[in-house]
Amino acid sequence: MASGVITIERKKYAVGLFWQPLQAGQNTHNFAKKLSKQISGSVKFYTEYGSMVGIGSLSLGHRRGMKIAAVEIINYFHEYNSFLAEFFTPQGFWIIGVRNNIVIFDRLISTESNAKKEFAKLAALPDWDVIVASGSWNVPRAVEKSLRDVIVGNSKQYLIPTSVAAGNIFSLIVFCMVIFGIWYVFNEPIMKMIAPRPQQVQINPEILKEYKKQLEAKKAEIKQEPAQPIVVSHPYDNLPDPHLRAEQCWRSIAFVMQPISGWTQQNAVCEENSARATLNRSYGTLEELYNSIDFLMGENVYVMENTDSNVVISVDLTPLPAFGENEPKIEIEDVIFSVNNIFQKIGKFANIKPSAETSTQGDITVTTHMVIIEADSKLKPDEFIKMFDEVSPISLSSVKWDSRSRKWNYEVKIYAK
Repeated sequence: MASGVITIERKKYAVGLFWQPLQAGQNTHNFAKKLSKQISGSVKFYTEYGSMVGIGSLSLGHRRGMKIAAVEIINYFHEYNSFLAEFFTPQGFWIIGVRNNIVIFDRLISTESNAKKEFAKLAALPDWDVIVASGSWNVPRAVEKSLRDVIVGNSKQYLIPTSVAAGNIFSLIVFCMVIFGIWYVFNEPIMKMIAPRPQQVQINPEILKEYKKQLEAKKAEIKQEPAQPIVVSHPYDNLPDPHLRAEQCWRSIAFVMQPISGWTQQNAVCEENSARATLNRSYGTLEELYNSIDFLMGENVYVMENTDSNVVISVDLTPLPAFGENEPKIEIEDVIFSVNNIFQKIGKFANIKPSAETSTQGDITVTTHMVIIEADSKLKPDEFIKMFDEVSPISLSSVKWDSRSRKWNYEVKIYAK
């Protein structure tokens, strides 16, 4: 089950929305589109409730027209301005916190231990009007309520696509399903109705003879044409210059690891298409984090909130151009020997292992042999990659930086015959 959906009486409700206050005079749809850039996923949804906008995502299991569990709970506790509630569901432990009629926490947590930790942090805040928790948790001043009693599906709020195109696609899918259903039920009568009536056609024998002659000539022409060979793409085709790749990873990691007041960078990784960094909160706030990201990095940055104190920021990388001829010319045993020799010369350890990848095109499958090297180093990417200048083709598939150990970790692939 997706991490943003709970089931009550066989009906699905959206949870885990990203809630933000809506200022007076703001256009709700425009504000929702701007806000949706701060969560991951390609298809986003939103809902407006009171003075708030909540953002959901297809990647969390949210769908157009889905009702929102948080709205149902707020309606139930309408006489309270602030409340904290925990409910057990078949999908996990759902926690919702509302202060001054603004949702400050709305999350589905899979394990009870993690749910208790998050609940304890929220419960430590003062001035909750009411606290709801499972009886087995033994939370002081808490009452226990069944989720089936407080969520009855009476709210009129539901999720709407932030993009008009997403809504049109959904409508098109529904339309196609309706057309298919009609065709499935009535296809036999329709086929009988549109089927051509048999007719007696008089064909000129001379015309028929000439047609057969042209058909035979065409068949002979086709037989003479050579079949086009099927080309199977290999993993080493179109590899970028490893030095440019090392420079790209160095710059992208430096970009996502820019200092942000009140947040501590833990580590960063540069992969084939993206770079990301993990940050932990020390004394800052999420609002300050987003403001700093907008100021330092611009709009093309994705933020994923694991918790309110742990986030991952990521950016997409621009594809690098292909670098010359990349076909392997060395046997895999010789590649392993060369790599071992490189690391023995500098007195460093590396995890070196042979591997293989398969590529398929039509009915043809080919196997590409390679050597994968994983190593820790204090050398920067542009210095580390120079060790492999005599070996090719090479791919710098992963670069990682750990700010606590202040070490780099590299994964390199060298392709072999």
